[in-house]
Amino acid sequence: MKTETTTTKPAFDPEVPPREGFIFYRTFYEALASMKPMARLHLYDVIMRYALYGEEPTDLNGEQMRTFILIRPQLDANERKRQKKYKEKAIKKKRARFSLTVFAC
Repeated sequence: MKTETTTTKPAFDPEVPPREGFIFYRTFYEALASMKPMARLHLYDVIMRYALYGEEPTDLNGEQMRTFILIRPQLDANERKRQKKYKEKAIKKKRARFSLTVFAC
């Protein structure tokens, strides 16, 4: 297997708590379905580690890397969306706490 590394920076923000899960789309499954079982299992693990922990893949062969490159943008977009919602919720919480202290005086 040829070793390739990725150079794109992941979308993970250290200020946002780690995610507990992620969306695995039917198209991901369909893209991996034609692979040999061990290659598919390895790519499943790579996708899980990337989606949950932001770990960049370092040991993918050509077919696995091509498939991961197609899947990564959706994982990154979902993570950016989750982080944005988390930050908006935190801002609303701070505003509500501030308004409570102002009206309590």
